[in-house]
Amino acid sequence: MTKVCSVKLPFDVSKIRWCQAEGLKGPFELSDDYENPEFKALLKFLVELAGGAVSSEGFFYWVFPDGKIIGRKPLERMFTNRT
Repeated sequence: MTKVCSVKLPFDVSKIRWCQAEGLKGPFELSDDYENPEFKALLKFLVELAGGAVSSEGFFYWVFPDGKIIGRKPLERMFTNRT
């Protein structure tokens, strides 16, 4: 299991275009906003420094297996949807 770290991100994730999606564990958001420098910085951070996942400012962020898409889900939803 990957250890998830919680940090203050050094870039503005509100500038990234997020789309609503639905997965097996409920709703989440995803982004493939490749041309956005904030997206590129977050993707690089997740892949190179955070082991593929991080929690920050109320969200859990992860990189999809293809290495090109970032997902995020509010932390409160992660813990309230468990059965």
